[in-house]
Amino acid sequence: MIVSLDTRYQSYMLFAPIAHTSGGLMGMEVIAHFTSLNAQVRFPTEFIIPRINPEERLMLFYEKISLLEKWREAFIKNSLFAVVNIDHKIASAILSSPTLRARLAQLPFLELGINENFPELNKGKENKTMFSLSRYFPLMLSNFGAGAATGRAIFDGLFRRVTLDKTFVQKRRAGGMFEPFMYAIANQVGPCCQTLILPGVDNDEALLEARRLGFNGAQGTLWPAMDGETLVLTLAMAQ
Repeated sequence: MIVSLDTRYQSYMLFAPIAHTSGGLMGMEVIAHFTSLNAQVRFPTEFIIPRINPEERLMLFYEKISLLEKWREAFIKNSLFAVVNIDHKIASAILSSPTLRARLAQLPFLELGINENFPELNKGKENKTMFSLSRYFPLMLSNFGAGAATGRAIFDGLFRRVTLDKTFVQKRRAGGMFEPFMYAIANQVGPCCQTLILPGVDNDEALLEARRLGFNGAQGTLWPAMDGETLVLTLAMAQ
């Protein structure tokens, strides 16, 4: 997809691994990066996404789904899940289109990521959009601790997986009392979801720490993002 802002950008998709803290991969987050067409400068998603309109974000969602359709067999064969982050407009499009839901249902490993700024997240199961969405597809909270919501939706059992907000983790680490605070989160949130994921795991020491703190999932530069061809090669080498 080409996005036109102050300059023109071409999107390209990568898979960001999510690993078991005990070893091995459990899933992939589909992430978008952007390259300027004139200077070939790369820009991360967080720079571009806030600047594009809802229709372009929906187009980006379809692009991610097409990528998963291309690599469908690799995910099924290796029992990996794939997370695609969505906003309220995309959620509404899914709920209003049986055709789109049928297409997504052909990806049995697909999970939908929601962040804390999703409208009325604090209503938990009383949020009709989110509750209806959870009846069709597993959900993941992508940035718990960002400060935009309470934990009600988690405690209502709406999320299969919960990922802590990376900035939140960095601030807690810098502020002291990191381990007791993370222990408390793991003990409180862990029983409410299948996987609790700690981001920013960039080395083996951090992986051991995540495991010790009670997290069973991890994400970070210890597992670099990759394209589909590299994913297939990585999975083949791991067998």
